[in-house]
Parts: sequence; structure tokens; C-alpha cells
Amino acid sequence: MRVKKLFIIDLMPFLYKGHFVFLRNPRMTTTGLNVSALIGLANGVTSILAEHKPTHAVLAMDSGGPTFRHEAFPSYKAQREKMPEDLAANIPYAFELAEALGIPVIRKDGFEADDVMGTLAAKAAAEGFEVFCATPDKDAAQLVGPHINLFRPGHGKDGPEIYDEERVKEHWSLTSPAQMIDWLALAGDGGQHPRNQGRWRKDSFSTAGAVRYCGGGSRPCLGDQGQARREDCRWCRGREDVQVPHNHPNGRAAGD
Repeated sequence: MRVKKLFIIDLMPFLYKGHFVFLRNPRMTTTGLNVSALIGLANGVTSILAEHKPTHAVLAMDSGGPTFRHEAFPSYKAQREKMPEDLAANIPYAFELAEALGIPVIRKDGFEADDVMGTLAAKAAAEGFEVFCATPDKDAAQLVGPHINLFRPGHGKDGPEIYDEERVKEHWSLTSPAQMIDWLALAGDGGQHPRNQGRWRKDSFSTAGAVRYCGGGSRPCLGDQGQARREDCRWCRGREDVQVPHNHPNGRAAGD
């Protein structure tokens, strides 16, 4: 294990977790502000700092506006439910919490937190860090590789889990973590790329079979059939939706 340890923490899932954990009994301030989401973030981040003692930590966040995926597919995430107002009201305080803890919040216009995470993870691993991507999002499993691990926070009575390359392959029956891109493209996400939802059985995943039926027809789409063909191709659309780039331009601190 390398001496330098970097935790890249996906900010929004920790806010969401806090919001929904306390949904029936929200945590309120004396002024009537619901801070359930903020407490979830604080508990999650301080637990990581105390138990895993990273030498470095950063919070990754979506830019908040359209991304390059929206430009390619305007319907991307069109079915996602709107963020609860009480949760959204906690975001400015999340920045204050991060500042108090001395942890930078990194985001980049046109990119999502996953993209920030992928870029930072690749750069840090190349510079000698042992990297942990802290998120419950399965998309991040594609990032796992030498010195890059997936840290999935605890849920309910289950504690957090760390996935290295072998565990990712075993858990999702893949030949490599990179194949998670195809797994997600086929399995679908009702809010992210809903065309795929329920079309393929997750337990009978086969990339070769996926290509055979790619586009809803009998011919494979090889990626050179033109934009119109890819627009109708569930597998190609899904792959472009879920693939996380490792080399987007440097992000900016949230307060900049």
C-alpha cells in the first residue's frame, strides 16, 4: 500500500443520504432550517477521515449546468426527479463545512462529479497515490485499476466496502472493471438512460451478445454508421452516457 492516500468523495450522494435517512424525523435548526442533508454529509466525511486517515481528501461535485452528455443526447437524465428544496438549501452550507474541514470542493463547468473523480483518480495514481473513490454510484467501478479503488459507503446495517480490481470483476461478473461501461449501458438507469431499462437481464450479461442486438436490429452498430444510427442505438447511447473520461481539463474550486 502506498504511503500517500487520497479519498475523492462524491459530495451529492452523501447529502442525499442524509436527507432521506432523516426524512421522517428531519433535523431542524432553531430557525427552522432542515439540515438533515448536511448532517449526512458531515457524518460521512468525518467518518472517512477518522477511520481511514487519508493523507489527502477532496470533494467532487457536478457543475450544476448542462454537460457534454446533454449536448450529445438532449434527453440525458430528463426523467430524473427534481432535487428536494430542503436538500438544495443545504448545498451552500456544504461548501462552508468543506472549508471548515480544510477539504477543497472541485467542480468543472460542463462535467459531472464522476468526470472530476475519474480525472483526479488517474492523475493521482500516476503521481504515487493510493486512491479511493468514495461513492455509492456503480458508474465509478469502471475507474478501478492499479492503485485506484472504489469505496462504497455503508448502507443500513452494512458497513462500507472497498472494491479493488478483483472484487469488481467478481461482484459484477466482469472480465475487467472497464467492462462496467457495457454492463451499465445494458442494464440501464431509469432516470439516466431510460431506453435501456429492463431490456437486458443483468445476470446474463454478454458484450458480444449486446453488440449482436445493438440498435434494436440484427446488425451490430460498429460506431461508424453516423449520428442518426447512434442516436437510435440503445447500447451506443448507453455507453456514451455512462463512460467516465479520465482527462477533462482541470476543475475549479467551488468558491472560485
